[in-house]
Amino acid sequence: MDKNLVFVYGTLKQNQPHHNEYMRGQAYLGRYRTRNKFPLVVVNQWYSPVMFPEPGVGKHVIGELYQVDKSTLSILDKLESVNKKTGYRRELIEIQNIVNKKIVSAYVYTRERQYASVMHSDYLSEYLDTRYVLPNKRRKQSR
Repeated sequence: MDKNLVFVYGTLKQNQPHHNEYMRGQAYLGRYRTRNKFPLVVVNQWYSPVMFPEPGVGKHVIGELYQVDKSTLSILDKLESVNKKTGYRRELIEIQNIVNKKIVSAYVYTRERQYASVMHSDYLSEYLDTRYVLPNKRRKQSR
């Protein structure tokens, strides 16, 4: 079976809203941090976590590494709107294990800064925010 390494920093992490639905059954490989600094912020009306593709700006971002199958990777691409102009993009970056310092390359989802109309945080090293609005709750709140 084809496996891919994916670094998650937001709502796909353990104890976050999308974890059980999208990461169930995928192999958790530990806590990692980005080798380069990146800007991680909470943005827009749904309080979404986003990492901008701007290496060297911001902080070392802490997240979790998973080994996912090809089917899950395709589902994550759809969740993150990878094929849409304003969606996230999946790219390879270097990350480092927090405990043993091992460096690996993994996919991460980033989104261009221009699509963040409102920022609700300064640059973060770790996403721990609880204000994220799930997609099924958005219609009621958008009025």
